[in-house]
Amino acid sequence: MILIALATTINKSATDILEIINKVDNFYNSSWNKLIVILSGFFLILTILVPIFIGWYQKRLFKIEEREIKLFVKEEIEKAKQSLIDDIESKVDIKTSQFREMFDNQILNTNSIINFVNANNLYTSKNYESALIGYIKSAKQGIEANSLKRVSFAVDFIISCIDNSNEEKIKEVKQSLVELIDILEKNNENDKYDLFIFKIRQALERKNICI
Repeated sequence: MILIALATTINKSATDILEIINKVDNFYNSSWNKLIVILSGFFLILTILVPIFIGWYQKRLFKIEEREIKLFVKEEIEKAKQSLIDDIESKVDIKTSQFREMFDNQILNTNSIINFVNANNLYTSKNYESALIGYIKSAKQGIEANSLKRVSFAVDFIISCIDNSNEEKIKEVKQSLVELIDILEKNNENDKYDLFIFKIRQALERKNICI
């Protein structure tokens, strides 16, 4: 009886051990399967989310770059526009200045001609002293207009008026002649007025008038 009881106990213990082993094995198998499922799900989620995240990031990066490019292009366009405006304004200013100078010279040249014509009328009437004043004005305006031709015409008649006037009358306009010579000397670039200065001084010396 004892052996039977002992054998029964041993069989029961062996059965319990096997049952425990089976339970442990089942637990690990179940846990492993769950782990595989979880990992599979995780990788599946990653497979879905990573491309979405990459796409979102690339879009965001593209928008940032697009904004920066648009801003850069806008700034460059503004710079180019301002540069163009400045260039046009500069050219307009230069042209305006040139036109104003040309216009002023034309007015001076016209006034020089008017004074010359008026002086000629007086010269024809043998009113040499009054004609001399007109020719001096014409010469001064010719110098301002940078017209060598007008100065040359006026000086030739100034010499003639001096030669045809008496000493006392010339002394009355001496200051105007001094001013004319001074202007000629100040504007005598490349000695272009040397001959005119010499002729006037020589004509005055013939009348015993020194300047």
